[in-house]
Amino acid sequence: MVPVISITGRSGAGKTTLIEKLVSSLSAEGIKIGVIKHTRHHIDDGDEGKDSWRYRQAGALGSVITTDKQAVAHLAFSETFSPENLVMMMSPLVDLVIIEGYREGTQKKIEVIDESIDEAPLFKSGVKNIIALATDGNSPEGFKVFSRDDVTGLANFIMKETDLV
Repeated sequence: MVPVISITGRSGAGKTTLIEKLVSSLSAEGIKIGVIKHTRHHIDDGDEGKDSWRYRQAGALGSVITTDKQAVAHLAFSETFSPENLVMMMSPLVDLVIIEGYREGTQKKIEVIDESIDEAPLFKSGVKNIIALATDGNSPEGFKVFSRDDVTGLANFIMKETDLV
């Protein structure tokens, strides 16, 4: 299966911004990246009356809208759909999948920490498989630590951790 790394952290810590920079950096190295974002909020089914919405209203579990070089999928599942299933769907197309979130998952994780957030970092609350931290604050023992702006260092670390070098 294609290698996976998760970027996790508290809401507002800067996960999306860091992933955006990592995707740009890793893509510049010729690595094809897929991204899966997990949210605990409801995802909009699309605009009422549009084709995808109409298909789902008619009972389709999913629909995919395509052009010559793009595809957008709207998928609904009766059971919880694991990130591993989504990674398998992406794996023929990419070299690496970056997941935003899924703190409960078993994949290797890099936690983004913003010291201005009043909640404790995830590594202190029992989240498993955190292999590195991206923080501009105090550096706790036992973790590889990067500045949140050290995109090159993080990208190199991810390539080594996922055997892409």
